[in-house]
Amino acid sequence: MRVMRVVLRLRASPTMLGPEMTSDRHMDRRMDMAERLDELEIKLSFTEDTVDALNRVVAQQQARIDLLQDELRILFQQIRQNTAAEKGDLREEIPPHY
Repeated sequence: MRVMRVVLRLRASPTMLGPEMTSDRHMDRRMDMAERLDELEIKLSFTEDTVDALNRVVAQQQARIDLLQDELRILFQQIRQNTAAEKGDLREEIPPHY
């Protein structure tokens, strides 16, 4: 004689579940939240590293800009001095073909 087993699937509501089943669901939720929190902490760490690296680059660029501005200022001063020294009486200059 064959015995057949019938398995009924019931959708269990939290009220039908025992205390151990509801605590498992809460544990799963806590694990999910812990995993999400870990991911956020990792992303924050990478973001902080990126911001620090960008700050260093910006500081280096600003130092370079300051240096270039100083050099440009010196060049303008030299140009002014040279143009002031070159200005003279054009009648006293010897033409270039002599």
